[in-house]
Amino acid sequence: MSTETTTSEPVVDAARMKADDVPQLLDAALAQLNAGDVEGAVDKMILILQDFPEHPQTNGHMGRILLDVGQLDRAEPMLILAATASNWSDVEATRSLARLLRTQQKFDLAAKALFQTYNATTVVRDDPTGRLFIDPALRLALSIDLAEALYLAGDFVQAADFFLSTAMRYTALAKEAATPAAFNLSSVWIKASTFYFPVGHRDLKRAENVFIEAVNANPNDVDLLYNLGLVLYTTGRVEQSVVFFEQVLRLSRNQHTDTLAAYATALHSLRRFAQADGVYALALRAMPTHVVLLANYARLLFTFPGRLDEAVALLQRAYDLEPSHPDVLDAMREMGAEVVPNTPPGVVSSVEGA
Repeated sequence: MSTETTTSEPVVDAARMKADDVPQLLDAALAQLNAGDVEGAVDKMILILQDFPEHPQTNGHMGRILLDVGQLDRAEPMLILAATASNWSDVEATRSLARLLRTQQKFDLAAKALFQTYNATTVVRDDPTGRLFIDPALRLALSIDLAEALYLAGDFVQAADFFLSTAMRYTALAKEAATPAAFNLSSVWIKASTFYFPVGHRDLKRAENVFIEAVNANPNDVDLLYNLGLVLYTTGRVEQSVVFFEQVLRLSRNQHTDTLAAYATALHSLRRFAQADGVYALALRAMPTHVVLLANYARLLFTFPGRLDEAVALLQRAYDLEPSHPDVLDAMREMGAEVVPNTPPGVVSSVEGA
């Protein structure tokens, strides 16, 4: 009979572990985990849980490991124990539990769990409410998780307000600490704007106000400047949008590709055709499969004497990529072009020349 043992089945001393031994053993397990030795860390955590099955910190760490390998059924009770035993002040346990609940499509429960921890913690030392102080960066991650959970649960109004309060709070904290780059808040401001929310839940006036406030606080943030320009373009203020698009391109040295596309389209709308021609060409070199760019550039070149072949070739490329795209169909109607019947898919020709 074989007497072999494996690292997954550690030999346990007959003597019961003392509570005073747990912190040192858990620290050793975490050191192994940080060094990439997951199996060794798990072995030590198992030793702890054999004698102290409800040890909160060990349950939390073990639950996160199980979550990472997809063992949700085993991870869930451990993470719940870790979160509740800490009176919801264990931020990492709650964030992991919320991630598990999102995986299970239980968005309301994820938001409720995150709210519990948000209310149990603070970033202000000596808070008179007695809430536990946590690192501001961890609190920021918690706040973003909560706003995302509210969004996924369909509570778009509260999600937008939470994104906005988070962006404003951490912008202020960064200024107080004289470290403006301490927190990357661009994506939080963008989500607070509602500009990319589902149709019916967008508020363009709010989006404009949010982006103005964001740009005032972050005047060189190209993503925020681009989005402010995009809101202005969407609401019909094309001349104003161009100012922001040009600012982005100066700051990024023409490397912000989304702005190149928007700038070309804005110039086209303003009938600044020669300038639009150059920007479209530059944008397409960076994004050769951008269907909207291809279709719009085709429409522009169609109006230029002697450039019909280029226009049709661009429209052909757009059609080959997405034949039913609304911008492709609009360009075909405007140019008087259509797919010729009884020919291989993707063949485009001018109706006048067919």
